[in-house]
Order: sequence, then structure tokens, then C-alpha cells
Amino acid sequence: MKLQDYTKYLRLGIYVLGAFIVLFIVMNYMVMPSVVHNKETVEIPTVVNMPREDAFRLLDTLGLKPMDGGSRMDAKIKPGKIAQQNPLPKTLVRKGRRVYLVTSGGEEKVSVPTLRGKSIRDARFALERSGLLLGEIVFNPSDDYPAGTILSQEIAPQTSISRGVRVNVTVSQGTYSDRVRVPDLAMKTLKEALALLQSQNFTIGKISYEPTIEFPPNTVLDQYPQANELVPLGQSIDLFVSQKQVKVTEH
Repeated sequence: MKLQDYTKYLRLGIYVLGAFIVLFIVMNYMVMPSVVHNKETVEIPTVVNMPREDAFRLLDTLGLKPMDGGSRMDAKIKPGKIAQQNPLPKTLVRKGRRVYLVTSGGEEKVSVPTLRGKSIRDARFALERSGLLLGEIVFNPSDDYPAGTILSQEIAPQTSISRGVRVNVTVSQGTYSDRVRVPDLAMKTLKEALALLQSQNFTIGKISYEPTIEFPPNTVLDQYPQANELVPLGQSIDLFVSQKQVKVTEH
């Protein structure tokens, strides 16, 4: 190839490359920005706590594209309502932008474990592992379960309930043969009552004094548990005892 021909083709190539660069600059910095900026923009509305269908419909009417973002458990938002959105509300975007919506599944529920036959300690641990709490404990005699064993539970096993709920239980006090009758202590002196309780292996409970002028001091007025109740051996007995009433002299 002659030098003149080579130079000719080189110039042509330079012209083509220059034209391409100029075209790229014009398209990238002038034409495309003009097209993009002319595209209508819209502000993302707040759809959190709105029913899912209504949220999708609203976004559609604004020229946006609502997308299913899955679901999550949320105690503060009712099931079927929007719990989260992305982009956030008041974000300015172009029409056609995707908006991802997470739907609330409602409050998280847990299953109540089976407590019957467990000790109080094991029942407490089983409930806590499930996110629940041990509630009120009622004691009843039982010929089938040893003392300290769960006889029944207020909320049935496998019931689906909210976290943190307290489950009340009934616990065995042992067989009826393990129970003794509470002696009648009314009108006995405190000394006599204490001696009687100790002789029958009861535990002395709280002693409360009540001022009175009807009975001599240190007279047993009442008791808890009441006389003749059947209670476990070693049960503590509370006493209510008379105390001399102090007369107040008026000046």
C-alpha cells in the first residue's frame, strides 16, 4: 500500500472515531438526560398499616409497581395489613418504580406444652421455653399422682396463644391418706394452741394480734386453715389472737 493510501485511510478512521465520540457525548449528556428528566416523578405514599389490597391499588393508580415482599409476624399491625415498605414514604421516584411491600402476619402465636405429670419446676421450664409463664398454682389431693406433680392445666395442650400468657395449673398434694385434719384451736390459749400444733407436727404460721375487750389476752379467736380441714402433714397454721385493748383517756 502506498503512503498516500495509508494516510487516507488513517484520516478516515480518525474522522469516524471522532464522529462516534461526538455522538456518544451528545446522547449521554444531552439527549438521555432530557428524556429521563421529562419522565414524570411521583412521591411514594405511606401504605404501612393499610390493607394489602388497598396498598397495591393505590400504588397502581400512581403509576408505581407494587411487589410482594413476603410477610413477617408483627404484634402491632393486624394480619393482612402492610408492615413495611421499600422505598420509604415521601421518597421521590420516577413512575414505574418497584415498591416492595411486606405484609403483617399478626401477633406471633406459640403452642402450649403438655404439663400433666411434670413437676412444678419442669413445667415452669417447659412454659418458658415456649415463651409462656407459669401462672396460679392450685393444690388438690390425688390418688393417681404423687405430691408436687401437675394434675391439670387451665389452657389445653397444643392450644395456640400469644407469647407471655400465664398458664394456671393444678398440682397434686398427694393421696388423701397423706392428709391430716386441722385441730380446732378456737378459744384456746396461745400456749395451748402452739403445744397442740407442735404435737401433731403442724408448722406454726403467722400470728396476728387483734385488740379486744371481749376475750382474755392471748386467746385464739380464729385460724387458717379452718378447723377440721384436711391438709398435708406439716401444713402451716395461721392464728388470730386476742390482745388487750388499750383505752384512750380523753383530756
